[in-house]
Amino acid sequence: MGIQPIYSLPLRWKLDNPAQNQNDRRWLESVVRNAAPFSDWWAKARIVQLAYTPPALSPGEKPSKVGGVPIYQGLDEPQIVELLQQCCTPSDHPEFVRQVDETFVIKTLNAWKSYQFTQAISRNFDIYAHRQYGNVFLVVSTAPVSLNVDRILPPIDRFRPLFNVDELAQIMHERSVSRLSLRTHGYANPAKTFYEFFHQEATALNQAEGETGNRTLRDDHFYIGYHWPSEQPFTSPGLWADYLRPLGIIFKFLFVLSAIAGVIGSLLFALLEFAIVPLLRLAGQIPSLARLGTAWNFEETVAVAVQGYWVVPTVFMLWLLVFFLLRLVVYQRDRYRAVHYGAPDLC
Repeated sequence: MGIQPIYSLPLRWKLDNPAQNQNDRRWLESVVRNAAPFSDWWAKARIVQLAYTPPALSPGEKPSKVGGVPIYQGLDEPQIVELLQQCCTPSDHPEFVRQVDETFVIKTLNAWKSYQFTQAISRNFDIYAHRQYGNVFLVVSTAPVSLNVDRILPPIDRFRPLFNVDELAQIMHERSVSRLSLRTHGYANPAKTFYEFFHQEATALNQAEGETGNRTLRDDHFYIGYHWPSEQPFTSPGLWADYLRPLGIIFKFLFVLSAIAGVIGSLLFALLEFAIVPLLRLAGQIPSLARLGTAWNFEETVAVAVQGYWVVPTVFMLWLLVFFLLRLVVYQRDRYRAVHYGAPDLC
């Protein structure tokens, strides 16, 4: 007996919770935009979308589309399978054609209904095959550089998305791969730049040498490039989006920091002016301390410090500026993603 659905179609939006409806729609649409087209998690997000009835639109708002097809249609399982199969090119996505059937749709919708959809679509990376060279593949981390900016996907005219990592394993098995070379990158290598450089390297490695006609990469030698979410210093869209979105929080932080600097500076001024200097003057009435004070110029030194108390808030502001510049350089952001996403996923 096959798997049984735990839902009823079409899926309908909750009339009593428009905020949740909007969040669900935005999340599903974000998954579709940021997933490799016709990969398994892209397919699962599209299945849920197609199962939902079209949401209510604002006056003048037009229905959103993916690949010319309306996002939400309220279809049943056979209709969803038929529509998705019609949208893809079988030669480009053989595993998609083979695996996306009614059972796949039911499992996906069951996961959505049982609140296990996040686990069902969790993917650490997308995999692409080079369209020109059959021994070249590209692995791209699904971790974004920013929650406020969409991922930059590889150009589809050069790289063909695979359904999942199992498809890559199947290709490697069928071609009896004997050697595997991995290529990754370091600090400040944004996705678009890495895709271009990787394509140029793949082209050079697959070119036949002059006299011998041999290639650096043979058919049984796979070259796999791996890109973890690095970004460009100063000009990264994600970097500035992270600053522009929470402007209220940033202004509050600057206000609090300025207040702290002002309070500490004022307290230091008051301490020097009204406590330390009078105490030194009083101590100067004692002959032995007066001689020591004359030798070390206590009062003159403190008087200079009182005049220059403004250095305290200046130091606070310079501290803020240094951390702001460190953020713009994105070294710490890149280091964090390399440690927590790049290295583990590559392994």
